[in-house]
Amino acid sequence: DTVNKLLLKSSDLKKLRKSFEDIDLDESGEIDYDEFLDHLEENRNKFTDAVFQLIDENGDGVLEFDEFVAICGTFCMWSQGEILKFCFDTFDADGGGTIDEEEFEELAKTVAGKDPTFHGNFQRALEEFDTDGDGLIDMDEFAQINQRYPLVLFPMFNLQDKMQRCTLGARRWHQIMKEQYKLSKIREYRLEHNGDMPPESCCTSIFRFGQPRLGVDEDINELEERARIDKINGKKGGAKKK
Repeated sequence: DTVNKLLLKSSDLKKLRKSFEDIDLDESGEIDYDEFLDHLEENRNKFTDAVFQLIDENGDGVLEFDEFVAICGTFCMWSQGEILKFCFDTFDADGGGTIDEEEFEELAKTVAGKDPTFHGNFQRALEEFDTDGDGLIDMDEFAQINQRYPLVLFPMFNLQDKMQRCTLGARRWHQIMKEQYKLSKIREYRLEHNGDMPPESCCTSIFRFGQPRLGVDEDINELEERARIDKINGKKGGAKKK
C-alpha cells in the first residue's frame, strides 16, 4: 500500500531494504523498537512509542520489512503541522482536546529530559501559554509554544530528520513529497473537470521524455469513491484524536 500510495521506485525499495538490513544485525528478518532507535541514536519515550504504534497495531514490539516501509512512508512524509498535532494528541491522554498541567509536565520531561527549556517551573510555563486562562492548553496555544520556543519541540522534528537521512535521504523524501503534492492537485483538477487531465505546457511535455503523465493512469471512478469516503471520514472524525 505504501509503495503504491507514494509511487516508490524499485531503487527506493532497494535502499529501504539496505537500511532495514543494516539495523537487523542478527538477520532475523525483523527489528524491534530499541534496535531502530539505537540506529537513529534516539532514546525511547512515549512519543517514539506512539510513532511505532501507528504501524505496529498488534503491539508485538517488532517491525518486519513491510511494516518498516510503512512507518517510514508515514512519518517521513508528515508536515511540521502534522507532527505537531500528533505530538499534542500523544500527550492529550484523555482525548479531551486539551493538555492539563500533569500532561504538560509529562510532555516537557519527555521532550527535554530533566531540564526542559522553559523559564521557571511547569506551572509558570502552563500559565504563560494558557492565554485564555482556563488552566489548560489547547492546540492553538500549543502551536504558539512551538512558534515562541522552537527548540522545545525540536527533538520531535529531529526524529523525522534522522529517519529520513537513515533511509532514502532527506532530498529523496522531499522529492516524494513534492510529487505527492503535484499528484493531489492533479486529482483535484480531474475531480472538478469530469476526469480530464489539467493542461500541460509544451516545455513540460518535452521534458517528460515520453514518460506517461503523473496521475493519468488513475481511474476517475476510484478517485471519486476515495473522495467520497474521505469526506465521510472527515465528518465523522471531527475533533477526535488520530
